[in-house]
Amino acid sequence: VVYIWRVVEVMYFRDGDEASPREEVSVSMLLPTWVLTGATLFFGFNTDLTVGVARRAADLLLGVAQ
Repeated sequence: VVYIWRVVEVMYFRDGDEASPREEVSVSMLLPTWVLTGATLFFGFNTDLTVGVARRAADLLLGVAQ
């Protein structure tokens, strides 16, 4: 909640004069951001791998034999 409130505060309650000048982000920061965005979308739509791993881990922790 604290992090979300900070975003809301910056977006809606501060004057534009207080904002510091922004610079273009370097490629070394953009590339990991896009890779993680792509992975999030991929694993969000293709849940077979993540659900399978979670199910096996839960079975192992609960002692369920297959």
